[in-house]
Amino acid sequence: MISQRSNTQRTTFNSLALELKQAIYQYAAIDDDHGNQNEIRVTYILDKKSHDGIGTLQSQTLTTLEKLLKVDSYIWQEAIDYLTGPLFCWVLVSDAQPHMFLLRALRKNVPKEVLSRVGHVHLLRVSIQRHTYELVERHQARGEPSELSSFEDIISASPYLSCLGNQYTMDDTTFTAKVKRDISYAMTLLPHAFPSLHRLDISLDTLDCLVDALSPSPIDTHHVQDLVYLTKDIRRPLVTELTSLKHMESIAIIEICVFWEDSLGSHRPPGYDLSDKTLRTLQQTFIEALRLRIPAKSITGYA
Repeated sequence: MISQRSNTQRTTFNSLALELKQAIYQYAAIDDDHGNQNEIRVTYILDKKSHDGIGTLQSQTLTTLEKLLKVDSYIWQEAIDYLTGPLFCWVLVSDAQPHMFLLRALRKNVPKEVLSRVGHVHLLRVSIQRHTYELVERHQARGEPSELSSFEDIISASPYLSCLGNQYTMDDTTFTAKVKRDISYAMTLLPHAFPSLHRLDISLDTLDCLVDALSPSPIDTHHVQDLVYLTKDIRRPLVTELTSLKHMESIAIIEICVFWEDSLGSHRPPGYDLSDKTLRTLQQTFIEALRLRIPAKSITGYA
């Protein structure tokens, strides 16, 4: 009896259609807990035992790529080409610290073959007040006035401030200046971490951009023109820090999109309860201030 051999060929991963392989890469590499299959999240987790800002990167995508490299370099490269393509935005989350620390960790731990291809980045919740509001409590303890005392009831203590611990003996103003320098340095690091960047999204808090974290006086909402003047002032929070972007060699081809957030909402301290119309005016003025200082392809604000 003559045995018949099956002529059915064995299917391998590389023999699959490209569209099917890309769907597998996306399924394996993207955490869908945030509801957006086109967002690649990279989170920087601060080591609470550290007093020098050390932390770790957390990203399902980076973990998947690391595993693929151990299996097959061709599949690894193919996954990189897809996940760093125009369909995806790399969202950088660094709630505990200014993004400078996250960008440093990326350059140190992630292969250049990955970062050099990323063209769309979103810096989530860029903030000064997020890291300095706890200083208000120190003012209260010293009997100094502050309109931001209710912040501690809304937001938990800044891990960045906590990690510095007692080793920091600087005063409040100096600490705030340090946070601003860290944010400014993050803007300087961006082109080194992502040399192919062509679109930059930045999430900012409206109040964070308009007032100093330790402002002793409430805003006079009846004088909108005064508020507009303050926002145009280059010394106002975040204007100077974001202006560091102008030094990027490729700034002329980069689209910058500012997304406004309102982290306090109805819990704003007295004097900061601005009308929607006033907020829109101030937001637009802030965008105009950035346009005067950063020669980007475009700078657009979104509520």
